[in-house]
Amino acid sequence: MFSLKKIKKNKYTKGIALLFSVIVSSLLLTIALSVLNTAMKELNFTISARSTGNSLFAADSGIECALGNDKSESTVFAKNNMGIKTINCNRNEINVIGEYPVFGFNVVGLGDDGQSCALVSVLKDPEDSITKVVSKGYNLGGNNNCDQLGLNSTERVIEVNY
Repeated sequence: MFSLKKIKKNKYTKGIALLFSVIVSSLLLTIALSVLNTAMKELNFTISARSTGNSLFAADSGIECALGNDKSESTVFAKNNMGIKTINCNRNEINVIGEYPVFGFNVVGLGDDGQSCALVSVLKDPEDSITKVVSKGYNLGGNNNCDQLGLNSTERVIEVNY
């Protein structure tokens, strides 16, 4: 039939299979760690983009709430405010703090998970008839005080002057 020749082993070929398997295992581990690192970076980027979107949406909602109530029949931000201390935003009644010319309020329960909020300040300049509205939106802190909860809190600010 056929004959198998005896393979001659010398002192330099001992352990070559072990060395080859260690090298291949190291290469596979390096590739796996590289793929894992890339996946983690992509995940962090996605979470950051979501947080930024929620923060920006909250800040925009705060601006729209202030502008809508300042330009309407409401006199909550007027000099001759007759004690009106609430506004309506997003079908919610919101308490306004402060007196002419500085007012502030919080809009809570925003974002796709209801955890976003906005801190809004309205400043009326009586000399120049200019109104400055600053809304700071946060992705976390949807409680009534808009406290920023956690290390991953993202802030976005929108300012409107008119």
